[in-house]
Amino acid sequence: MNDDLVGWYTHKQPVVAASSTEAEYVAVSDTCKDGLSLCYFLGEFVQVLSPITIYMDNQGAMFMTSNLVTNKRSKHMIRDSINKGLFRLEHINTDKNIADIMTKGLEKVEHMMFTKMLLQDT
Repeated sequence: MNDDLVGWYTHKQPVVAASSTEAEYVAVSDTCKDGLSLCYFLGEFVQVLSPITIYMDNQGAMFMTSNLVTNKRSKHMIRDSINKGLFRLEHINTDKNIADIMTKGLEKVEHMMFTKMLLQDT
């Protein structure tokens, strides 16, 4: 909201992903579900502007969200939410993905860079 982080959590994914692309796809699905819940909740109090941008560094997972071929692991909700204009996926280069500070073991230089990026807006 206002280009700020609204929510973040970590948990073990409920399914076994066959690849990092599939794991990212499951993560974006969870993000869309949480985003929809938050939009409905906030919509009771304020006007929620769409689309909400979700940044992803995995292009394969981004492709899966727009792929019309479905299988047992694909989730219609993501594609439908994007098509309705509720969400917009935007690619972000891994070296600019600030979320990595919370999800990966980083070298000291990367950690310091991301920390500086997080604090520059405060």
